[in-house]
Amino acid sequence: MSPSLSDSLEGRTDATSRSLRVEAERFRLLIEDSHDMIIEVTPGGSFYYVSPNVKAVLGYDPQDLLLTRVFEHVHPEDLPVVMERFALPDARVTCRYRHKDGSWRWLETHGRDLVSPGGNKRCVLIARDVTERQQAGSARQRLEEHLRQIHKLESLGMLASGIAHDFNNLLAVIMGYIELAVHEVERPEAVVKYLAEARKGGARARELVRQIFAFSRKQNPERKPVQLQAIVGESIRLLRHTIPATVEIDAQLDPATSVVLAEPTQIHQVMINLCTNAAHAMQQRPGRIAISLKECDAEALVAQAIPGLRPGRYAQIKVTDTGHGMDAETLKHIFEPFFTTKEPGEGTGLGLAGVQSIVGEHHGAITVQSEPGSGTTFEIYFPIFESAASQPDESSRPLPRGNGERILIVDDEPAVCASYRELLTQLGYRVTAETNPETALGIFRDAPDEFDLLISDLTMPGMNGVEIARQFLELNRHLPVLLTSGSQDSLTFSHLREIGVHDLLSKPASLPVVAEAIHRALGRRRVIAARNHRSD
Repeated sequence: MSPSLSDSLEGRTDATSRSLRVEAERFRLLIEDSHDMIIEVTPGGSFYYVSPNVKAVLGYDPQDLLLTRVFEHVHPEDLPVVMERFALPDARVTCRYRHKDGSWRWLETHGRDLVSPGGNKRCVLIARDVTERQQAGSARQRLEEHLRQIHKLESLGMLASGIAHDFNNLLAVIMGYIELAVHEVERPEAVVKYLAEARKGGARARELVRQIFAFSRKQNPERKPVQLQAIVGESIRLLRHTIPATVEIDAQLDPATSVVLAEPTQIHQVMINLCTNAAHAMQQRPGRIAISLKECDAEALVAQAIPGLRPGRYAQIKVTDTGHGMDAETLKHIFEPFFTTKEPGEGTGLGLAGVQSIVGEHHGAITVQSEPGSGTTFEIYFPIFESAASQPDESSRPLPRGNGERILIVDDEPAVCASYRELLTQLGYRVTAETNPETALGIFRDAPDEFDLLISDLTMPGMNGVEIARQFLELNRHLPVLLTSGSQDSLTFSHLREIGVHDLLSKPASLPVVAEAIHRALGRRRVIAARNHRSD
């Protein structure tokens, strides 16, 4: 007797149920044994399901999280990005999530939208703990920054004699032209000529000091359109006093090379490292370093199989030496940190690793060719900055003048006070200059409303510029304050702005820079005064 239709269907139903139970058990085991957390949340962010392994990762019992929303435990700094990505149908985000003990864990999360059989919309999240990976990455970044700083200081040490030689030359030029001007007081046109040359020397000295500060301090690289010919030429000039006289430097720099987007001090580091390494390869023997700069097209370089080059035009720097060269095994390792062929104490092995890092950050490429006994050639490619536009020459712009406004200057260097007094008086301001901060404060305390502007040095014995600004602003909160600094201080301008400082000028600041800063500060003061008058 054959089974009835109902018996057959019932048998199939039982088989299907058993199959579904087996599948459900299999998926439950997969979820619970997974290292990843499986989380289901509602469109509003409320937890709907949390896999049990959340206890091992975040310390919470699943029931604890079901009473909260997913956003409550996200780090405040990461929350905007998480909420933005959460609205996407396919969301991926890495963020910090609070552990039950109060610490923060890094979670790498992938979310997908899901509609249940009942028509309810859910978001299924798969979250993985990547805290160790993130911490390792942060530690690596700190180490790389530390190594880069060591390399910068190493480069500065290499340049020390060249910098001293150049600075002495600049001082000789400045003093020489000033002496000529003093002896030509009867010929005004000659005095103007000599002082103009002395001013050029002073400007070059100021730029040299800026480069020293840029080399020695920690800073985030700031790229800007630059002419490589000027930077490479400047590096060569400094290197001539560092490299042994037995080594000839032959430079062929094409002045038609276009502008690149670069951080000048990092380009200096590249040139210093490549050239000092080339000189070391001569081993005190007579030799030659050939340096060339030209513009080339990436399409012409395809045949050379240079990795990392995209279509477009590039500035090529080539450094070739006649040193001892390197074998194939050495070439495999030259860009590795701490790898060096020099004797102990002669180098850290950071130089070429730093060069490769700098070139990579500039979206360029570097190649090297060498054979034992045949010297070495490095080629570096920097992409041309197509959007570069020439900046207007502001040297001919008329200086903004004053209208009898009273300025108080505080600087512990008498010569600085005297020069500011003379310059600003000629521009139409009434100037009081003091070398003692306490004396200046006393003068201002007697008449806080009679002064229109304060200019103070940032670093002085007894009372620094920040404290001076605070005390002056307590007496007159509308007083514009300009601070000047001859060193690269740790204070950021945003911090100075918070206490009421209008501007921070690097010393020595040129007359146009000072005049423009004073004009801006007094202009803001007039706007504020007019606004306050209307409100009254």
